[in-house]
Formats: sequence, structure tokens, C-alpha cells
Amino acid sequence: AGVSFFELADDSAFSLLYTSNLSKDRIVAYQKRPWRISEAIFAPLSKGNSVQIPHLQTKKYTKFRERLLYNTVASWYAIPILIKNKILGIMVLAGRKPEAVRQDDLQFLYTIAGHVAVTLENISLVNILEKQTQALRKANLQLIEANRVKSRFLATVSHELRTPMNSIIGYSEILQDELDGPLTAEQKDSVERILRSGRNLLALINDVLDYSKVEAGQITIRSIQFTLSEALDAALEIILPLAKQKNLPITSDTSDPLLTVYADPDRTRQILLNILANAIKFTESGSIHIKIEAKENQALVSIADTGIGISEKDLPHLFEEFHQVDSRMNRKFGGTGLGLAISKRLLILMNGKVEVESKVGEGSTFTIMLPRSKNGE
Repeated sequence: AGVSFFELADDSAFSLLYTSNLSKDRIVAYQKRPWRISEAIFAPLSKGNSVQIPHLQTKKYTKFRERLLYNTVASWYAIPILIKNKILGIMVLAGRKPEAVRQDDLQFLYTIAGHVAVTLENISLVNILEKQTQALRKANLQLIEANRVKSRFLATVSHELRTPMNSIIGYSEILQDELDGPLTAEQKDSVERILRSGRNLLALINDVLDYSKVEAGQITIRSIQFTLSEALDAALEIILPLAKQKNLPITSDTSDPLLTVYADPDRTRQILLNILANAIKFTESGSIHIKIEAKENQALVSIADTGIGISEKDLPHLFEEFHQVDSRMNRKFGGTGLGLAISKRLLILMNGKVEVESKVGEGSTFTIMLPRSKNGE
């Protein structure tokens, strides 16, 4: 009379997947009152056995016959669809004659049910994978949006803070220069403290602003051919006063003063400033040495210090945003932890890279690599 396939749903009901030669009315009727695995007639399924009713036209099965999909059924068989002893559903055969299925045929039916089980399992895995993919896609979009909001927030806050901070620095410089009248020694000391703190805070604000621009993809790289020593001299002009305050000599070794690179000169100077500032900040005594050399299609700038060094556990995280080698709240060395992260991202945008070697208590060496030509050849 017909063959039907049912999937066992989470609510223990058998959901109709396929049936032959049935009207829509009978399918709808079944959907309103589906079979459930908890019914006594399906008890053999719990042990992985088939339900066999070779003689359905008996008084014992009167109520069950009323719920069958087919009009005239004389025999009825339900073969379990199993995967690892787990019931996924049933394959049902309804016969118009008693004993429509012989015992010899059951093994063949189990084989068919096995193939159906594999198919259902694959469909289930695909559905799970699709749901996971959708969840990951949604989470990824949420992360992108959160990152965009974060970058916009940082940019807005940094921009709004920079304007009043520039005013504080400007007025402090006017007071320091005594343009509004002479100051006492104590007043001069207070103004110098305000000015120093203001400049430090402005540097932190500029770091956050640069980071937010890099994150938002708003950094413009203007790559041209220029002499690497020019960018280094410009950075040293700014950084030397900080080194003198700590009595740290800065020496340099340039094998080729005319060595050129293809990069953004302003961003290169910014990177050199970041790394030199770090070298000075983390070095209490000793010296800082800079070496410029050519290696194949790259120009290398190595900045070596005799500072506190970096532990092996910190090295992998050194270029992460907001990472601090000394992360305690009362840490001796301040900063946002963004300088190296910004430098690495800028180098990537200019087809360059940065490497570091360090040993705790002995110092660190940062090596910047930039292409010597537009094509890196």
C-alpha cells in the first residue's frame, strides 16, 4: 500500500518526512495527531527492534487503525532508523495483505533504514553547522560594529580632550616665559610641573587618537622615496632632550648615510619616535645605540638599549593594544601601551615589519624593516 519515513522530533513525536500516495487531508490529519514514541505500540523501538503487525485487521488494533494514514491496511511494519543505537526515526511499510513482509525481507529493510539514518544524520549535521555559521556570522558582525563604535568613541573623546589640553599647555608656556609678569621660584616650579604633565597627557591623547584612526582605516599613507637618516635626525631632534634628562647617550652607526626607503616619511619618523621614547623610558642607565644598514631589498634600523628588558612571556603580547610590560596599577612606567601597536600597524601599511630581541636585565633591540623601493626590489 505504501512507504513512509518519519523523523523523531525533540518532543518525542514522529514528524512525517515522506509518504507515498496520500492526500493532503490525511497528511494534515496526521500532523494534528502524530504518533509518539512513548505509545505502547512503539515499545520494541526502545531496544532497536522493529514493530511488526502482520495481521492488523484484528480487534486488538482497532484504535490504531483509525490513526493510520492509509484506508485499507492489512499489515504494518515500523523499522527503526538508528545511528549509534540512537533512534532518529522510523521507516513504515503498510501492506494491503496480511504478512506483506517476510522475515527474510527484514534484513534488507534494515539496510535501507541504515542508509536513511546516515542521510538524516548528515542533514542534522549540516543544519547544526549552518546554525553555528549563522551564529558566528552574527557575532562577527556584532564585533565589527562594536569595534567601529569603540574607534569612533576613542576618536571623538581624544579630539575633544586635545583642544583644551593644547590651551592648558599654551597658557603654561606663556606663564613660563613670564610674558604676563615675573614669577617666583615656587611659581616657576609649579608651572613647569603643569607644563610637563600637560605635554605627557597630550602625548597619551595623541596615541589614542592615532590608534582610533588606524582602527577605523582613516590613516593615509603617503609613500615616497626619501633618505632614512633624514627621518632619524628629525626623530632625534625631538627625543634628545628626554635622553639628556636621564644622562643617556645616544650613538649611531650608519653604513650608508644616503640609504633611501620607499615609505611615508612622517609615519616613519613617528615609528622611530615611539621606539626611541620606549628605549629612553625603560632605560635608567647605560646607553642607546642606533644602527642603519641595508639588507637585500630592505633597509634596517636597529635601536638597542640597556634597559630593563622584556620577559619571554611578555614578548608575544608586546605589540598588542594597551599591553603594558608592567601592568600593575602603581607601575613605575606610564603610557597607554599603544605606541608599539600603532607602530606595527603603520609598518604593515608601508609593507614593512618590526622584530624585537630582549633579555630581562640586559636590554632590548627593536629592528624596523622598510622596503627600499616601491616594488620592494
